[in-house]
Amino acid sequence: NTWAIGQMNVLLHELQDATIAKGDTITELKFVTEHGELEVFDRVVANPPWNQKKWNAEWVEDNEPYNRFTYGLPPKNRGDWTWVQLMLASLSETGKAGIVMDNGLLFRSRSEKKIRRPIIEDDLIESVIALPENLFYNTSSPGC
Repeated sequence: NTWAIGQMNVLLHELQDATIAKGDTITELKFVTEHGELEVFDRVVANPPWNQKKWNAEWVEDNEPYNRFTYGLPPKNRGDWTWVQLMLASLSETGKAGIVMDNGLLFRSRSEKKIRRPIIEDDLIESVIALPENLFYNTSSPGC
């Protein structure tokens, strides 16, 4: 349960201003202002599911109210750029995000390239740090 892990991290690191909500990040948005707008943050960090096969693409196509996918919809069978765009949409003008992903995100498929290229051209990526294989217990894939 990622919510419980997040709560535990907040407690262990004695973070005073952290807010963690439980729910589906795509379909059950928890951070909306009283005016119904997407709430934005100065810092957003995540290690979302890598290479997620089903990420609610159909729901987004029919119901997305917050324009969080300005760079395009990721392939229905690979949700990596979903998480990146959700984080970008949640940043304040001076906000920064840190995200750990499978390094395939950097070079995969034409449909992902259509999302990746404009994000790079808009200068939204400050750096990429290559992570070694076998760093995570559930995959041998290298991360970034």
